[in-house]
Amino acid sequence: MHTIDHGTKELRKIFDPKAVLEPLRQENAQLRHIFEFLPDAAFVIDEHKRVTHWNKAAESMTGVKKESLLGTRDYSLAFYKTHRPILVDMLDLDDEVIRREYDYVNRVGVTINAETFVPHFNNGNGAYIWIAAAALYAPDGKPAGAIEVVRDVSDRRLAENRLRISEERFHQLANNVKDVFRLFDLEWDTLLFVSPAYRQVWGRPPEKAGNTLAARSDHILEEDKAIEETAFTAVCRGEKPSAIVEFRIRRPDLTVRWIRTEYFAVTNEKNIVHRIAAVSTDITPFKEAAAREHAHQQQLIQADKMASLGVLVAGVAHEINNPTNYITLSTPLLRKAWETIMPIVEERFTDLDTPCMGTNTYTEFAGTMDYLLRSIEDGASRIKRIVTDLKEYARLDNSKTDEEVDVNKIVESAVNLMGSHIKKQTKSFSLSLSDIPAPCKGNFQRLEQVMINLIQNACDALTTNEQPIHVSTTVSDKTVDVVVHDEGKGIPKDLISKVQDPFFTTKRDSGGTGLGLSVTAGIIQEHGGTIDIESKTGFGSTVTVKIPRSLK
Repeated sequence: MHTIDHGTKELRKIFDPKAVLEPLRQENAQLRHIFEFLPDAAFVIDEHKRVTHWNKAAESMTGVKKESLLGTRDYSLAFYKTHRPILVDMLDLDDEVIRREYDYVNRVGVTINAETFVPHFNNGNGAYIWIAAAALYAPDGKPAGAIEVVRDVSDRRLAENRLRISEERFHQLANNVKDVFRLFDLEWDTLLFVSPAYRQVWGRPPEKAGNTLAARSDHILEEDKAIEETAFTAVCRGEKPSAIVEFRIRRPDLTVRWIRTEYFAVTNEKNIVHRIAAVSTDITPFKEAAAREHAHQQQLIQADKMASLGVLVAGVAHEINNPTNYITLSTPLLRKAWETIMPIVEERFTDLDTPCMGTNTYTEFAGTMDYLLRSIEDGASRIKRIVTDLKEYARLDNSKTDEEVDVNKIVESAVNLMGSHIKKQTKSFSLSLSDIPAPCKGNFQRLEQVMINLIQNACDALTTNEQPIHVSTTVSDKTVDVVVHDEGKGIPKDLISKVQDPFFTTKRDSGGTGLGLSVTAGIIQEHGGTIDIESKTGFGSTVTVKIPRSLK
């Protein structure tokens, strides 16, 4: 009987509802506690989409207490300030539909993950949130609702955006600047990055930049490799935080370019140099400009010397001109006097072979006297010509160069003035003037002097009178061109660049002063024009003058 009673008590204990449900209640309470204090906002809805759970993190994120939401369908209002389907409502929809409302949608098993931006979160500054939603089922497999977990990922998204923006800016910078950016890894002895500008500067595609540290110097000129290596090594060893070096490279087309490179040390968390950044600039134009500037400075120095010389020349020319005038004026009087006394002398010395002037006979003396007078006249003329050229070179010309003149008439006038001389020098002279007027702004006399000088030079270049000279004018849209061509002896190639220099002449023995072409070039420059000389020894020369055309 006792055994039966004991068994009955045990059966009652087993089937006692309190004994069976209490552990379940405790487990449920524990789960509720865990849910309540999850760090992420979370809520649960039943199969009728009524809120059954709303944890503290959800209250904190939305500012809505659970008491006002439990049993309602206003969960979307709490998050988005409007009634709308949210992720927990879209579990049965296609992902493409969900992506219309959310970013980064993906499924992991029965869970859907997504992200979106909520403008009114974070005191109106907005917040990026990550959402995970999954369906809940009863033990019998019937739908029992769903759960959604929400996490503020603004910090992560902002960091990602900053990184993305930084990368975009870096690539925009690297892809658009003319400088070449390279990044070397010392530990792995490799080139990590080279910007597209490498193609423009090195003349090679970036993929041909080489993969090792040593390959960076493959195209550097041999004589510049040592200085580049010194700078690069100093930064690699941490001796300097950066170093600037200039060197030359040879491109595939064999042209040489000057490169200015600055190497920067990149250190790791242990402050050890583990990478080298290099920024390279093509400074060839600056080098060329510097060379031109140096040449220009030398020209200015030379011009200053020539200006001083011009002042001196002007004074000397004046001093020489005065006594030369006396000689020029007196020589005709001497000749006239000699011609007057010649008959008297002839009567005195009836025997023309009798010595009358020392050991000279009258016949010898008379011939010598005539030669002496001609020598004096020729010498005076030569001095006068030299003085005229010197004065022309030294003088500051204030004549106007804005008159409307016709180059055809100027050339024609110069040819007329030089007509006698031209006939003596050549049997073959031709003049071809443009059919239309050749107007320009300038000074008639100054331009006429240019044409006379050029024709004179062409005549002087002839070695026989069989060699021709041809003068022509043409009119283009912007310039009036005058071409003087001769088939004389020509100018050696190494002297062409010097023939316009003051006092340089190839006719020193015949009285050339070296000022003709210099003065000519100066006049053309005053008129805004150019002068070009082409010549070949033994084949003659062609001088082309271009003067801006008047377009009134």
